[in-house]
Amino acid sequence: MKILVILIIACLAGFFGFKACNNDMSITENMKAVGQDSLNKVKDTAGSAIAGLGDFFSFKLPDGTELNIPSNGIENNLVKFLGGSDGISKDKWFNFDRITFNTGSSTLSAESSEQVANMAKILKAFGSVTLKIGGYTDNTGSAEGNLNLSQKRADAVKNAIVAMGIDSSRITTEGYGSAHAVATNDTEEGRKQNRRIAINVTSK
Repeated sequence: MKILVILIIACLAGFFGFKACNNDMSITENMKAVGQDSLNKVKDTAGSAIAGLGDFFSFKLPDGTELNIPSNGIENNLVKFLGGSDGISKDKWFNFDRITFNTGSSTLSAESSEQVANMAKILKAFGSVTLKIGGYTDNTGSAEGNLNLSQKRADAVKNAIVAMGIDSSRITTEGYGSAHAVATNDTEEGRKQNRRIAINVTSK
């Protein structure tokens, strides 16, 4: 009888120990997933054009500010450029990869806030940098309407960055409408890629 009781206790201890271990593993995996959450939401919206951003990693800016950014995202590529020896060029643009808007409007989505904040932190760390923000649309609708919308979206991104403490004189904007397409407008995937916001470094 005593042996049976001991066996039952041992089985219960093993079961709860295994469950606790699994819970710990689940918590760890959930913590790893948090950094990817906003990226996944934007991927659902923007499609495969941003599917290759890579894993998030921790990165320190020159002023010690820490960013949690994807390895192939705009933040990492921009910081490499700012810290490198390559000169500025009006033809070198960096596409935002986690900036989206409510459909047909210039209102930034909630998922855009993280990348806006990161851009403000980068500009604070590189105090001499100035930027131009370009807005682009697909070719759906009228050319005039697209030009107007693209300008409003570029302005919206600038205003969001300025609201985080960046001097407005450091950022200019221009809406290009459906000009300078990077993909075909004949498919939905191509149109998603053409609806974008990009930045050009005008001084560093």
